[in-house]
Amino acid sequence: MDNYSKNEFISLFTDYIHNKLNVCYKYEYEYKNYKKNEDRNASKNIFNDVLKSKAEKYYIFYNELIEWNRKINLTSIIDPIDFIEKHVIDSLMLLKLLKKNYNININKDFNFKDDINIIDCKDNETEDNKIKLMDIGSGGGFPGIMLKIFNPEIDLISVESIQKKCNFQKYIAGKFNFKNFDCINRNIYELKELPLVNAITTRAAFNLKELIKLIDKIKLNNANKNLPVDLFFFLSKYSEALTIEKQEFNDKILYIDKFLMYKNNYNNYNNYKDTNNEFKLIANFKIKYIN
Repeated sequence: MDNYSKNEFISLFTDYIHNKLNVCYKYEYEYKNYKKNEDRNASKNIFNDVLKSKAEKYYIFYNELIEWNRKINLTSIIDPIDFIEKHVIDSLMLLKLLKKNYNININKDFNFKDDINIIDCKDNETEDNKIKLMDIGSGGGFPGIMLKIFNPEIDLISVESIQKKCNFQKYIAGKFNFKNFDCINRNIYELKELPLVNAITTRAAFNLKELIKLIDKIKLNNANKNLPVDLFFFLSKYSEALTIEKQEFNDKILYIDKFLMYKNNYNNYNNYKDTNNEFKLIANFKIKYIN
């Protein structure tokens, strides 16, 4: 593993979680007398133990990924640092949007330091419900498996057209004893009707033109009856989100609800409309059938 030991991997992972995902100990930035010091210290120890446990799972996943990658093409990213940054952290950025929309609990001792980089475009009330997520074209499990490892409570359905990649995901699911997980080995366009979900995501599986085609062709089957379905797309430019929103679809309406701009630890997101690729972008659309 490029001479990285298990402990070095765990140290790298926790550093990235703190510094890039901005997940922190719950009481770290709260008023020091909010709780007694002994209670805060005990909670902080629990936080560190939980974070270490998750890091160990990603270490196991990484080694399995490298081993399987020798036989089948799962990823071109094999360096541990690149894996953590470009696969794990990039995927887990979606948690910030999921927490805005759903009743999802990372851990009672976890917190995001801030959500300044989430821009709300609509003044909508969010539904307090459980996330039922479908990841389309997830390959080796990005972002779906990455999210499931960090938040086992997420109901996850992966749609992957390549059987060997689907087999890898099922193997990982068995290794981690995932509940409420399935990998459907089909092309998304072959499914006459989607499984019951309330959110759909895809990362690097479709270009802009293909995303528009996907939205037009898929048949929604919302787990929450007549509520809109959330679409979470990893895009390269803000202009791509606007292009999608301006499209006219045969039987659906779609609009941008919010989006997440991120790059390292920038604190100023005022220039979020710039299209110079300085930021990465996850766009959250709402989509539903025309009544």
